[in-house]
Amino acid sequence: MKIVLLTGMYPPAGGGAERATALLAQGLRALGHEPHVVTTARTAGDDTVEGVSVHRIAARRAWIGDVLAQSSAARVRWNLAELADRRQTAAVIDRVRALRPELIITANIKGLGGLLPRALRRLPQPHLHVAHDFEPVEPRLLRPGQRADRLGNRVWALVSRLRWGNPEAVVFPSAWLQKLIGAQHVFSGSRQAVIPNPVDVAAVGARIPRPGGEYPPLHGGPFRMLFIGQLEPHKGARWAAETLVGAYCDTPLPTEWTLDIVGDGADRGALDTLAARDTRIRVHGPLDGAAKEERWQHADALLVPSRCLENAPLVVFEAAARRVPVVAADVGGVPEYVISGETGWRFASGDVTAFLFAAQTAADPARRSALRWQKLPPLLAPAEYARQVLALVGSTTLGPPLARGGNGGVLDLLPKNLSAFKQEEAHYHDHATHDAADVHQLNALRNRFYHQRIFRHLRPVAPGGWLLELAGGSGEDAAEALALGLRVVETDISKGAVEDAARLLSAVPESAGRFVTATMDAERIPVADGAFAGAWMTASLHHAEDPRVVLREVRRSLAPGARFVAAVEPHRLYFGAINMLKPLFELVLGKRTDMSVADEEHSGFWHGELRALFIKSDFTDVRVEPMWFTAGFLHYTLEFLTRLLKKKKRLAAPLWLEKACAYFDEFVFRLPGGRYLAWHWVASGQKPNTDR
Repeated sequence: MKIVLLTGMYPPAGGGAERATALLAQGLRALGHEPHVVTTARTAGDDTVEGVSVHRIAARRAWIGDVLAQSSAARVRWNLAELADRRQTAAVIDRVRALRPELIITANIKGLGGLLPRALRRLPQPHLHVAHDFEPVEPRLLRPGQRADRLGNRVWALVSRLRWGNPEAVVFPSAWLQKLIGAQHVFSGSRQAVIPNPVDVAAVGARIPRPGGEYPPLHGGPFRMLFIGQLEPHKGARWAAETLVGAYCDTPLPTEWTLDIVGDGADRGALDTLAARDTRIRVHGPLDGAAKEERWQHADALLVPSRCLENAPLVVFEAAARRVPVVAADVGGVPEYVISGETGWRFASGDVTAFLFAAQTAADPARRSALRWQKLPPLLAPAEYARQVLALVGSTTLGPPLARGGNGGVLDLLPKNLSAFKQEEAHYHDHATHDAADVHQLNALRNRFYHQRIFRHLRPVAPGGWLLELAGGSGEDAAEALALGLRVVETDISKGAVEDAARLLSAVPESAGRFVTATMDAERIPVADGAFAGAWMTASLHHAEDPRVVLREVRRSLAPGARFVAAVEPHRLYFGAINMLKPLFELVLGKRTDMSVADEEHSGFWHGELRALFIKSDFTDVRVEPMWFTAGFLHYTLEFLTRLLKKKKRLAAPLWLEKACAYFDEFVFRLPGGRYLAWHWVASGQKPNTDR
């Protein structure tokens, strides 16, 4: 399964959250999926990092990695500009569409455009968010003791609810963050889970502890402390180093000690200066691989002296995996994973005396050897972490009767005893010579505007799930679904129509293995119950011999929670009148030869009639939305003139008129009673999550 991960930075840039995203990508790859990372950089370019394809989009303004080193005023200006940056968001969405994923995962998206969460809601793929920080309720840093429910935060949380909506699932690395964000009702409609950050098994190797495993040997000599992270003021590395050498107190740490600092950031220069004066402090800059592992091997304790609220620092899990005690500020979600007397010691953030006392305690070899390590944080390898994350969005599989299908070939799944009505419909469409795209003006904006809503109604499509199109004709809508990265079973009662669809779908880039074509009766769908992640039919429910049978059979074939859309169904108000006036039209225009039996005999549905059909078929969340008012008059006037003037091609309206009709109609439909002026309906319903 192709999965896109969206993150503002990606290693080697960034900190713990970005490393956690990289480990998720590695875990997805280990499970056999195809992860692609879309991120930003100073310059655009694609590369591969540890086997994962990384697509870097050039930042339109300053790159997020450079913004972190700028002044507070500059960062405020940058953040305000990013909130309304449509072009950056559009660049990201274009890349996502080009990749055609089946699942979209977001992490820290700062730098990808503030409108990105809202844009993702328009895509059919399910969206899973991994919340590594509290940005949805506080756009800046939260300091210890600072309330997250102030007026400004409540306003920002409202903005976040409007931006994000409710992704299909949200992962929190700590229960503290879940509670903090949940208190402001952000993501309240999303499926949620607390899943601890993963651990890099390849780096730690066989030293990941097992129950009853050996403790690491105690080092002789001075007490060796280690800091790994961003060298920014809010991470506290400079504060801790200056406290240890006595800059903030009269009594520095009495024990012989050293402090190794790994990382980079705004405080790097000040720390280099301090290290030049005091050889006990050693600044290594950013390290990776064996060089970083060597620092771990020589560490007696890890320092996490944060001056801001932390979520679940990845470095804490890395320390636990190596049985290195942690001396950490008692902030945010840290107490869930650093337990005094078990895995380390905590102190009040910014409290010099408390910090030195905790460090002195950790410096005592007897106290370190007495740590029980019975309450270790859950240590998840990347593959297990990815498995738990994917479990939140679920998956569906194609039913066995269609699993034998292949691209290009057409499966014959029609029953042998078709009624005379169905045989006549199949015969008509088998021998129809007209161009369906031209006859129905499928590429006109007035059609595309509403056809695109089909996939919005169907979202989210479960990763790996298949969609079913019934009575799909020549497959134009199915081709659009393939272009969006979805999997489609394209069916029609007419073999000729399905063969045309197979040729069209085969021409869609990267469509191999993602579609099956079959002749099928919509009243008898030969698949197991719950086989499909969604289904739709366009302008065809009124063709059915018995629409109630179609709806019940579709519902049976859908997975729990999946939706069915019946689009472009005619409104009886207009088409009943047209059928009454048919003799007059035939007198002026001549008898039509390009209409099926169903089109001649059926006048469409009333709004309440169509709604009742769905409800009586045990669908829930039933919606019957209007389509075309002035656009309908435009469409059928052009059809009338085309036939009157005997044009070979349908007459087309200018684009400005198409847009004007679409926007005006949407305005009319919002007025009381306006929906009942529609020429067509788009009806949809959901199969309940718990079936009867």
